[in-house]
Amino acid sequence: MDQLQQLQTQLNSLVKPEDKKPKKKLDPARVLADELRGKRGVESRIGVLAGAPGVDADRVEYFRGKDFAAWLREHPDKIIPGTCAAGATQEQEIQGMMQLLQRKKLVRRTERLYKKPKPGRKRLTKWPRKLEHVPENEQGSWSEDYFYYFAYEQPSSPWVMVGALALAIGVVLLCLFPLAPYKIKIAVVYISVTLLGVLFGLILLRAVVAGITWAAAGRCIWLLPNMLSETVGIDEAFWPLWELEEVDESWRWYSSHVAYRAAFALTTGVTLYGLAQVGPGTGELTAGAKATHDQILEWFNLQESQFQRLGNGTGNGTSVTSSDDRPGATMQQNPMTNTDQRSAQGIAQMAKMRAAAEAAAAAANPPLDEVLPTFEEILEEEAAEAAAEAGAAARAAGATEQEISDAQEFAAAAVRNRATDRDTDKAETEEPQEGEGHTQVPREEL
Repeated sequence: MDQLQQLQTQLNSLVKPEDKKPKKKLDPARVLADELRGKRGVESRIGVLAGAPGVDADRVEYFRGKDFAAWLREHPDKIIPGTCAAGATQEQEIQGMMQLLQRKKLVRRTERLYKKPKPGRKRLTKWPRKLEHVPENEQGSWSEDYFYYFAYEQPSSPWVMVGALALAIGVVLLCLFPLAPYKIKIAVVYISVTLLGVLFGLILLRAVVAGITWAAAGRCIWLLPNMLSETVGIDEAFWPLWELEEVDESWRWYSSHVAYRAAFALTTGVTLYGLAQVGPGTGELTAGAKATHDQILEWFNLQESQFQRLGNGTGNGTSVTSSDDRPGATMQQNPMTNTDQRSAQGIAQMAKMRAAAEAAAAAANPPLDEVLPTFEEILEEEAAEAAAEAGAAARAAGATEQEISDAQEFAAAAVRNRATDRDTDKAETEEPQEGEGHTQVPREEL
């Protein structure tokens, strides 16, 4: 033990006195300001500061004087000793602490930009959104009715770095979304649509409750009043759960009169009844919801038919039907990724589409053999016409039925014999080539 102490003494002696830097003493006022801005500090809001010289950002964090005084009353140990003279009261110490923060340029006084309440409201807003700068000669004053904002940049928290890293990772994941497995894609789509549905449902529910309460009592009850507010954080957006809207008495007759509320209730009821009468039924709503569901999946290119995964997406050599669509014709696939499977399915689908296009083109343009009549058909048609003309001439001459029948047979035989003689003459003048098939004779040559 003695040897360790001697070694420590020798090491300390090697360190030069000028190398021993004294620890930087923290400013008590800055420590207090940081505690005020902490999670357990004074209640604050974000506001827009107009006309403030020397302020880089328009958005500042501000608090009320009454909240500052209440916080110090709850935490008397935070009062810096020596700020006020001995024997000072607690209120004097609170005033001295605020003046100290203003002298250190840590806190500045501000005022609300609009001094009068909005039309239809009885009192001013508790937390105004817009503030104005107070001249320098009025700084240093204290009152619980004043507003004060922090005039220095708060040091970044480690959570800021964590949030930035998470944001970068999120951007990378969004870029890789097209390569994600089908189950992850469909889960992301369902979760996003569900959150949007809950958000719009809450907005609609707030409007319905506010309308019903206003029509019944002349005052609105707003559920989650800070839900759409731009001045509160996400941790305060869902608190309080409800709030009763205050109505200025001077505007109460115009805004909450029984006649207006009755007309609103009647109009709303008639509109809803009309919509219920002409609106679609349950079956149509179900079909419409399914169609919307399919359109969303199609918009994200997530149709079930395009993701016929082999072995539930694992590609473990599952046997699938080949592209020739013959019954029982299967092929054994090697282990492939989902991308390879989709490419093979796309090629097979393109082959089917090409075959269908060729069949349609063939149906639109049939071969000449199916369109032009054959020689025998033309010969029989000419013979029938000649027989009909001969029968009509014999009937007009007063011939008997037997004579009419003989005349028709003679005319038909004459047409056939004439065609046979012409083929014989043509065969004598032109020797047919080997392998030449039957020649069709157009109607004009006959």
